[in-house]
Amino acid sequence: MIDVDFTGVVKAGPLPEGQYLLVISDCQELPTESGYGQLDVSFEVERPAEFTGRTCRTWINLHPKSLPFHMDFFEALLGEELGAIQMEASQFVGSKVGAFLVHERSEKNPNRIYSNPQSFFPSESYEGEQF
Repeated sequence: MIDVDFTGVVKAGPLPEGQYLLVISDCQELPTESGYGQLDVSFEVERPAEFTGRTCRTWINLHPKSLPFHMDFFEALLGEELGAIQMEASQFVGSKVGAFLVHERSEKNPNRIYSNPQSFFPSESYEGEQF
């Protein structure tokens, strides 16, 4: 049996849309039907300070036709001169990246709104709380 005390706990909504500084807390390669795989990337908010510790996640499909839509993620982490590379998903854990979070409604549960990181940029380009 697990004891859980929900006294004083307030339900959290989605993170507001806007610019964030994120730290990659987990990154795993997952298989796909195409065989190219995808990255399941979890982030922890570092800034804005009022949201520090909150989490969000995204999936990066590694299929060649999907890569153009994810170049900003890899450029933010690896630089702009990308060619053929070998990587381990875990190498990104602990890396910082900037991103704009946007709201997306769940297809399965329309009442559920996700804060989805998109439009990644290098962490040193983060300009502070801009909502």
